[in-house]
Amino acid sequence: MKMQTSAQLLESYSRLKVVLGSEQASELINFLNVRDNVQQENFETTVATKADISELKADISELRQATTADISQLKADISQLRQATKADISEFRQATKADISESKSDMIKWMFIFWIGGQAATVGIILAVFKH
Repeated sequence: MKMQTSAQLLESYSRLKVVLGSEQASELINFLNVRDNVQQENFETTVATKADISELKADISELRQATTADISQLKADISQLRQATKADISEFRQATKADISESKSDMIKWMFIFWIGGQAATVGIILAVFKH
């Protein structure tokens, strides 16, 4: 945004005074000055300064550090969950093996009981047939 110097304003006023008259030329120059001042203020408030950029860099650095810390914590949490899951799976396997082992022994016991019962029934039938 380029502001006019006093000499330039005076020259512009002199030229406008010839065409518009003294009062209108003065009002136009004042209007242009006010507009230039408003534009300058708008420019200054919308353009990032070095301090603004430095502050943003600091904020980004803080956020990066916080994010890195959060990621590290998440990795630790995932590792703990992984270990807990492995322990749970191992415990479940052991319990399942124990249940299967117990079921096998029960099954063998009942098979033996039915086998003995079947043999006793067969012997009883054979003896009943030979006695008559």
